[in-house]
Amino acid sequence: GKPEEAKSVRMNEPSAIVKVSDPKGIEERFIISDTNNHRLLFWSRTKNQVVRIKIEGEKLPETPVTKEDAGKGGGVAALKQISLHLPNTISSTEAKVNQTNPVIKIMPPEGYALNAEAPSFARFFAGSPPKEILKQEWQREDLAKSLSLKPSDLKVGTDYFFQGSFYFCLEAKNAVCESASVSFPVRVDPTGTDRVDVNLAGASAR
Repeated sequence: GKPEEAKSVRMNEPSAIVKVSDPKGIEERFIISDTNNHRLLFWSRTKNQVVRIKIEGEKLPETPVTKEDAGKGGGVAALKQISLHLPNTISSTEAKVNQTNPVIKIMPPEGYALNAEAPSFARFFAGSPPKEILKQEWQREDLAKSLSLKPSDLKVGTDYFFQGSFYFCLEAKNAVCESASVSFPVRVDPTGTDRVDVNLAGASAR
């Protein structure tokens, strides 16, 4: 975007700031994570200007990418949606479900609620990386309505895995907010359960 005067820029819950070097040694420069505005800002303290950073590669290809395309510097993802390496990931074991339409219940710590403005998401995949296929996805708007997620049409003998990143805040004025991510395999098994509780406090899926 176009540079803006720093004094005119408003942020919503900025969560991090990193100083970056200037090869010419002229500017004092920083990158700011403007969390609830879902953007990164480049701030030149020297010029007193702020620019929104464009992130290349946000949009994944609409069609599969061939080896030839990848060799030419094209896309590197062969699928429309791929799984991610998530921050603050909670270690979880495999979840076993005993039916084809289980419920995955996301459970913030006691006294906390999902931050409706933060970019929480959840995804359910068939297969395993790097050949996983996205079956279902829940964006922050979906999670704001319900934290009981229902993957559908699961088949015995197919590998699945669940992945999500969640932002939650203490239910009080000017309260602290936290984030946690989960990623775990799911298997359809007659000895399994019809509900998987994902505890974001100590973070286990059971």
